[in-house]
Amino acid sequence: MKQLRFLSVPVLFLLVACGNPETAMTETLSVPAETLLFPQLAGTWISNGDSSQYIEEWTRVNDSLYSSTGCGLKGTDTLFSEKVQIRAGKTIRQYIPQVTGQNGGEPVVFEITSLSDSSFVAENPAHDFPQRIVYKLKKDSLIAWIEGKTSKGTMHREYFRMARK
Repeated sequence: MKQLRFLSVPVLFLLVACGNPETAMTETLSVPAETLLFPQLAGTWISNGDSSQYIEEWTRVNDSLYSSTGCGLKGTDTLFSEKVQIRAGKTIRQYIPQVTGQNGGEPVVFEITSLSDSSFVAENPAHDFPQRIVYKLKKDSLIAWIEGKTSKGTMHREYFRMARK
């Protein structure tokens, strides 16, 4: 499987299809949005690197769906763009990234295995890298990381620190 890249490191939102999100989520959430994900995630988040910038914009669509668009920029050049959905049903929650030009344009499904009022963990043990994505919100900062075994069999973790715009 192809390993995805984010500003020349593994991308935060990874893709090798493990399921179709259109058919994977047919339930609707019948509880408040706060049980889907912490509402503070909504908004624009920016991570500035030495020569690049990553922008992620989250929107609460409804009680069972959050949606985000993101892109990596180097100067005026777009390095990549992506869409992410967080979907919830009565018994399942999923984090579903889709990166333009990767994985044939298909999304990857990660199951949200842990959720609190300020963090979540999404996992897909069958994915090549990463197998785990974590988000932690602290006031106006967001720390995300990806982790898992690489194609060489070594454990790797990559951090992304973002500030609210």
